[in-house]
Amino acid sequence: MKVKAIKNTSKDLSKKFSITWHQNEITIGETYTVYGIIFSQGFLSYLINNYQDYTIAPAEFFRVLRKKIPPHWYFSFDKKQGISIWGYKELALNKEHYFELELRDSKEVMNIFQSRKNEIDEWEKTNER
Repeated sequence: MKVKAIKNTSKDLSKKFSITWHQNEITIGETYTVYGIIFSQGFLSYLINNYQDYTIAPAEFFRVLRKKIPPHWYFSFDKKQGISIWGYKELALNKEHYFELELRDSKEVMNIFQSRKNEIDEWEKTNER
């Protein structure tokens, strides 16, 4: 799945976004590969990579360019926490992975993300259009 950034400030959002992120993490006009989709607290967000790092950003900041998602993605819904996740196996099926990804404090989680990112990037290259 590919998206293009069209906004990057909190004033552009329809309501308050609770996940911490910084305006400079998203470049308007830039195209990003989506590595996960998260629906939480009324917001749809994308897990994207930006300059050797990743961020979880509101979907409202993007226009979808390519709607096809990798066939090896998983889905989970945690009714208690009110969160739905589509993405690579660890992201969707291991809620600790998702929360540690948000906190950015686990080298193991970062390594898993990088490995899955590489797999998704390769899939994107071989399945363009």
